[in-house]
Amino acid sequence: EWNLSGERYRTDAAQSSHYEMVKLGDTDIFQIKSGGTPKSKEDSYWNGGVPWATLVDLPQSDFITQIRATVRTISEDGLNNSSAKMLPVGTVIVSSRATIGRIGIARVSLATNQGFKNIVIKDMRRALPEFVAYMMKCLAPQMEAMATGGTFKEISKSTVATLSIPLPPIEVQKEIVAEIEGYQKIIDGARLVVENYQPSIPIDPAWPMVDFREVPFEIIDGDRGVNYPKKENFSPEGYCLFLNTKNVRPDGFVFDEMNFITKEKDGQLRKGKLQRGDVVLTTRGTVGNTGYYSEEVTFDQMRINSGMLIFRPDTNKLSGEYLFNFFQSENFKQQAKQIISGAAQPQLPIRNLNLVKVPLPDIDIQRIIVAVIEEEKRLVDANKELTRIFEEKIKQTIKRVWGDG
Repeated sequence: EWNLSGERYRTDAAQSSHYEMVKLGDTDIFQIKSGGTPKSKEDSYWNGGVPWATLVDLPQSDFITQIRATVRTISEDGLNNSSAKMLPVGTVIVSSRATIGRIGIARVSLATNQGFKNIVIKDMRRALPEFVAYMMKCLAPQMEAMATGGTFKEISKSTVATLSIPLPPIEVQKEIVAEIEGYQKIIDGARLVVENYQPSIPIDPAWPMVDFREVPFEIIDGDRGVNYPKKENFSPEGYCLFLNTKNVRPDGFVFDEMNFITKEKDGQLRKGKLQRGDVVLTTRGTVGNTGYYSEEVTFDQMRINSGMLIFRPDTNKLSGEYLFNFFQSENFKQQAKQIISGAAQPQLPIRNLNLVKVPLPDIDIQRIIVAVIEEEKRLVDANKELTRIFEEKIKQTIKRVWGDG
């Protein structure tokens, strides 16, 4: 998720930029067009092949979305009988209602709903769509601050027209766009590595495939008794961290949002207390996320809620790290898909888990496998750092345009 800190430019951008500041309301260069929605009950207005962008077509994860297709389409009749307008290729799409400041570039001619203010570039000799999109991304915090309304905040067309962006000569814009696009390619590649990596355990046919109930671990669930903590028992700090599913992600523990209980409350609970070396698996709601309670975890007292299980391995026969990586592997995920129950709230009860088979090589082989996976994860972490570095480079490039770099 991007935040280029455009807020800082609200008061002094015009004074600090060494390039010409141009208002988006300058009709020699730009034309701002709003979107519209055909009547929803008129079937003939819909699914007619005319691309019609909504917020879903601009994912939050994108820096600048390249819009080549839309989830929904309207018909020519829907277009002609609504305030929606066809926008040319190269239009900069700006979300302006409720979620403000997502930016896209139309790579096909399309219309949008009324949740957008769209910047049509009339003079391509003065402004590049890509450059304008980067500048609008930088202005997102300012647009958010200027929005008005009750249930849904919105920034009006007339307000957007008052915003100014620096507009260097077109050749300078091309250089800046090329620089940022080069950085973005590196970010995209690094993110592909991070998003697609998962531990792989190449199974040797000679290894025993052990029924889940025969795997050498103890299974411990969370306490469900009368002493189970209530909302008023939790605080932002305290004696024992009480884990919920937000703290257990596909690749391990996350400690962003934490609830603690007192030592007294902890003493009232009978089950669900973690020991070093335990592996945690979420089994209700968000199913299949896992964490490993290694020595690197800084909390000495942790418990699980009733939506997960603890696995306590016999370390002479089963490595906790190996089990943790097995739960992350495609092998386990494919088996889990077959045994998850419940539609509204997916669950993975122990009786279903008993259908899983676990590859269980000798403990020394397990350690070798873990060492290989840990090296792979170090490379994945390096790609995360690469993403951070080049995101910062993009920010610095844009700051230079505004005269702050």
